[in-house]
Amino acid sequence: MKKIRNIILILITAALAIASAPFVSYMLTDNISFVQFHVGSASDAYEDGAYYHILEDGLYCFTDSDRLYAEGNFSKVFIDKKKLYCFEEQYDSKRIIVHAYEKDTAAPQGEFELPNELADTHYNVNCVDITDGIMCIRSIQKGTRKPILRFYDINNDFREVSVVYDRRETGGVTFFYFDDGRKPVYPDDGTVLYYSADCTITANIHDDGSEQLMFDYGGKRAPTYADHPFIQTWNVSGDKLYTVHTATRFSKGNSTDVYQLKHNKYDAVRIYDIETGIMLTEKKFRRAEKVLRADGSAIVTYFNGNYIWYDPYDFTELNTVPAEGISDGGYYRVCFSDNASYISEPNHKIMRKFGN
Repeated sequence: MKKIRNIILILITAALAIASAPFVSYMLTDNISFVQFHVGSASDAYEDGAYYHILEDGLYCFTDSDRLYAEGNFSKVFIDKKKLYCFEEQYDSKRIIVHAYEKDTAAPQGEFELPNELADTHYNVNCVDITDGIMCIRSIQKGTRKPILRFYDINNDFREVSVVYDRRETGGVTFFYFDDGRKPVYPDDGTVLYYSADCTITANIHDDGSEQLMFDYGGKRAPTYADHPFIQTWNVSGDKLYTVHTATRFSKGNSTDVYQLKHNKYDAVRIYDIETGIMLTEKKFRRAEKVLRADGSAIVTYFNGNYIWYDPYDFTELNTVPAEGISDGGYYRVCFSDNASYISEPNHKIMRKFGN
């Protein structure tokens, strides 16, 4: 009898182990294998109720009706008053072409090429701002490995111009400050999560994939979180910082595993008070419930064929709607503007609104 009991216990233990295995939990919870959310990158621009997003075949404008705004292999888009600029990076020839368009009509306004010397003597060449026709280029100088800024007048034969700025180091990050009202320039690689005259929030990745989240209040004592899980996305709403991270069975959370629901252990949202740096709360969601958006307007997730809206402060469930069009093995890109939510079709060439 005792032997039979032991055999039963072994079988139960084995069944539990199998049920908790990644591929089985995947089958039990969901059948979509890959979801990628995409918020606030260089390939997004928002203005006057229109949302501009770069897809595989060009720049799309999403308003009440979706349309292909301009064809091309673009990597970034910027809006400067009545003009819109798209960047085309030709890696083989080390060329960066800037295409200009009339914002309202999409009429071509010419194209410009960044000076070849930038590609020859610098690396990590990125446009970080266009204001009043003056393009700001941030790059790393070969040899010294220091970040520098160059400025070009788009409306004057792309001539280089001089702009006075001040360089400072904060939390291991180089900031450039201006006297003419421009916004400070700093890396757009996710190192700086938030900047204001009173507070700077930075995140630096450790070798093990975790991050050090630092709040800086001009030298005053402030919290530092030395082992924050890898931050996939973040958003600042009012005086709150929302961070999202994913725990998986096979990684620290900074690889492509974080997008595959079959590997998802849980997604979590943390909310911080920007004025004090104190973490106010943390919410861990169910296995294979993917956080798509986290900010002061709502927490939006995908789970078991539905989009779910939560209150952004106490995580009370507010609304659930069917996630139409989500198919087995699909890879989707999710984007948000201030007043709309978009998800791409599997081929990424069409995006449609969803939810409220």
